[in-house]
Amino acid sequence: MAWDSKIKIFNLPLFSFGAQPRGIIAIGWISGGIIAIGQFGYGVITIAQFGIGIISLTQMGAGFIVIGQMAIGLIFAFGQLALGFFSIGGGGFGYYGMAFEKNLGEQFREAYYQFLDNPSPLYWWIVLLALLSIYAFSKRSVISTDMSVLDLFRPKIKNSLEHIRLKALALLTNEKKLLEIAIHDPSLEVRVNALNRMGDIKLLVEFIMGEHPEDLKIIALKKIKNENVLMDIFKGGISDSLRMEIINLMTGQKHLADAAAFLQSSKHKTAAMKKISDQNLLLDIILKETDTSIVKMAMGRFTSKDTISRLAREGVSPQARILALEKIDAGNGELLAGIALNDADNTVRMHAAGRIKDPAVLEKIAMEDRDSGVRIAAVNRIADKNILMKIIHAAGDRSVTDAASQRLEKIRPFYNTYMIEMNCPSCSQPVFLNGPVRNIKCSFCLKAVNIKDSVWKRVLNAEFGVSRTDSLNGLIIEKTMDSASCSGCGEPLETDDIPDQSCTDIPCGSCGKGNHSFPVPGWFTWAGSGNHVFCAARETEDSEIDEKMEPVAISCIRCGGPLEITKDTPRNVKCSYCNTIQYLPDPLWISFHPVKTKKSWTIRFNFKEREKVNKELGRFKK
Repeated sequence: MAWDSKIKIFNLPLFSFGAQPRGIIAIGWISGGIIAIGQFGYGVITIAQFGIGIISLTQMGAGFIVIGQMAIGLIFAFGQLALGFFSIGGGGFGYYGMAFEKNLGEQFREAYYQFLDNPSPLYWWIVLLALLSIYAFSKRSVISTDMSVLDLFRPKIKNSLEHIRLKALALLTNEKKLLEIAIHDPSLEVRVNALNRMGDIKLLVEFIMGEHPEDLKIIALKKIKNENVLMDIFKGGISDSLRMEIINLMTGQKHLADAAAFLQSSKHKTAAMKKISDQNLLLDIILKETDTSIVKMAMGRFTSKDTISRLAREGVSPQARILALEKIDAGNGELLAGIALNDADNTVRMHAAGRIKDPAVLEKIAMEDRDSGVRIAAVNRIADKNILMKIIHAAGDRSVTDAASQRLEKIRPFYNTYMIEMNCPSCSQPVFLNGPVRNIKCSFCLKAVNIKDSVWKRVLNAEFGVSRTDSLNGLIIEKTMDSASCSGCGEPLETDDIPDQSCTDIPCGSCGKGNHSFPVPGWFTWAGSGNHVFCAARETEDSEIDEKMEPVAISCIRCGGPLEITKDTPRNVKCSYCNTIQYLPDPLWISFHPVKTKKSWTIRFNFKEREKVNKELGRFKK
């Protein structure tokens, strides 16, 4: 806005030119300085159209000594219209004043004689101006162009200017005056500073409980460190936002628990409970809580099994007890049984029954509970066929007996029946896997074939129907959901109740043939819930048959010498007497090496396998 010279005096440029120059000598539109020349000016010596200065030469001006068309001078004014203690002009107004009626020299002389005749007014006037100047100098720190005249006579703390009040506030220690300022000052910044300087708890509480802006109340709250006082405020008639602020400020577990118990708002109660680490305090609150969202939040905070157990037994809200039940280990049968048998709420008893494993407890609930829904929940956990039959005959309630009948059908075993073959790695002739075996002898080349784990994994994971896997020696799997059938006549066998660990022959009800069965081998881990095998070859079966075979004696066709034939004898056998090689006839050879055929065999799974398969089939249909 102005060009300033590099030479400076008292930190002011010696020369300044421009629209708004400031300097020792300032020339421009609106100029200010020791000597100010411009359209508008202010300074010690002012030469301008409109100006203010100690000595002012202007068209319209004011100052101590002023010469202009319109002049107002505290000591001397000269102009067409002049107002001053000494005034000379066309319209001169002043104690020593006169109009332009004589020549200028005579007017000055006459004014001088007036002064000599009565000099006291001028002396007193000069003394008054000096006193005013001294007073203004003493107020230099508060004097501003923005302030009112009355500010010169007010305490700094009541000045109309904010920055002056802030400076005065920094020296104020009277708590009551600080409170008054915090309540009444028009400036938010001043009120905030006043609150920050306060330390009297009673006065801070008084402010918080009054009708004041929330932001200021929060500042006052943060000044209070005594949590007993904060708790008293918390229970008073304050807003929710202030209560939330108090929750954020408090750390005492007991106070936070009291706050959570006092509140109705789930938002505030949750905020308080999140800060509580004491499990017992948290439990005392949740035992009486009915808000499900709060109970869920608290459940995530509980680490003690005893705490969860107590909530499951004593919670006021049935939903709270149910949420606790879901966290209780299913192995805690005694607790679950106690709740299932004694809780007053049907829904809670139903959920407890749905977690129990003990068949005796489930039977008691299914037979005795007063609510059919609870009884049905217990029935749906029973996997014992005898208990279900007992319920069907003695429960009395039609809905319960129907549920037991449906459960009985549901827990029936699930069967997979297989017919499997693959190529012999040595001779490429078919080898039939007629049971869960790891080694088998090829009927053609008589070499042992090792059945790898990957083959059995593929078998058990095969889809229903016929599948082929060339990478596993042309493995062909035919898999169905048929139950076990007689290996003689093909009629279904009664196998549901065969004990898992038994090894027995199951007589066919049609042809009477015995069909052997045995538990799923321990190494057959891929069977999952499979528990028994029917009509299948066992791994030791070949060796057992071999052990039972007796040697057969024949005569050499040439010399008549005796030859002893066993299972290990090659088909082209050499006579030890005449060295004649002779070919063993088919009947004899087949008696030692019977031709194996592909047969079906079955694995029984428990009912959970059916649920798994049904889910898979449901997903496939979708």
